[in-house]
Amino acid sequence: MIERDMELSLICALIDGGLESPKWTTFFALLQRATGAEHVMLTIRIPGRPYEEVITLPSGDLEEKVQATYRQYFHPHDGMVDTAMIEGRPYSLDEMLGQPVTPNQQAHRNVVELNGITAARMVRIEETTGVNAWLILVGYGDDFTSDLDGLLITVARVLKGVLRQYVALERERFEASLTGEAARRLQFGWLTLDRAGTVLDCDSRAAQVLAQSGVLSRSTTGRLTCSTPELEREIREALSHVVANAASRPRAITLSRNPWLDMLLVPADRKSISTKAKPAAIAYVHGDSWSSVQCRDQLAELFRLLPREAEIALALCRGMTIAEVASDLGLTVGTTRNYSKSIYAKTGARGLPDLVRLVMRSVLAIGPSSI
Repeated sequence: MIERDMELSLICALIDGGLESPKWTTFFALLQRATGAEHVMLTIRIPGRPYEEVITLPSGDLEEKVQATYRQYFHPHDGMVDTAMIEGRPYSLDEMLGQPVTPNQQAHRNVVELNGITAARMVRIEETTGVNAWLILVGYGDDFTSDLDGLLITVARVLKGVLRQYVALERERFEASLTGEAARRLQFGWLTLDRAGTVLDCDSRAAQVLAQSGVLSRSTTGRLTCSTPELEREIREALSHVVANAASRPRAITLSRNPWLDMLLVPADRKSISTKAKPAAIAYVHGDSWSSVQCRDQLAELFRLLPREAEIALALCRGMTIAEVASDLGLTVGTTRNYSKSIYAKTGARGLPDLVRLVMRSVLAIGPSSI
């Protein structure tokens, strides 16, 4: 008889297991101890996906055996998607093998014989979006006791909710990873500040700016510091303005022109239980990589520009005047102006603002950077 305390421990471990690494390790260990199973496995599958994308979470060395036997016996007819199993109902080894023998059951027979399995239980759970999970227990001795079925029914009910949360969390993680990747390719980062300018939190891009830019850094006390007193004063004044009025407009600050680095300070209207202190402002930092040869080549390819034209176009998009570009590249103003006319014609831009819009909104903005 499985004690109530063990049942509660299993449920708690099941709820917490999605945050473990490897996942559900404690739950598997407790379930093995409670049932005497040699191995426990949780298999999760998204409908319509190939077997290579099945998530297999095993105890011990079971995964390698499962992968090998599945490829040999199940793969031809993909027996893992046997949704004929009643959801939430434990199936014994005899029921899984079945009579008469279907191709799916024959595959089970082959796996059982190959691995010397003499006892098993399997229960299927289906999440609301169609994701299926199979909880499988395997033994090499006597069959499992009858009270195991009652435990598995209880566990399956909890597992359905846990699976739903796990699928939702994985979906959010995937979407966040795509959004984060786009932000990183755009060279954007964020950091949160308190009223005194202490850095409370930041993403990886902002951390890189603090560590490597030479413009912004974090002091030993955690405060945001700048490379010049003038810039630090400007940020302090902007922060004070933003903090004093939650409805104030965002404040934009140019931190560096070469390489380009700017900041947008906004009031912190987002709250999270994961933060140790309430932020007063969010600072979005942005730096481009338009000076890289890779970006110039990409721009030339995209708009069919000559290398020199691409170089001039990038310089103009960074705010330089025709005269400044000419001086920087060792050209005459007249030659540079002629290049700019050719750039406008090839890109279809009606002027400098239009050129900036075309370049900054093109796929180059999220292209891989060499910086």
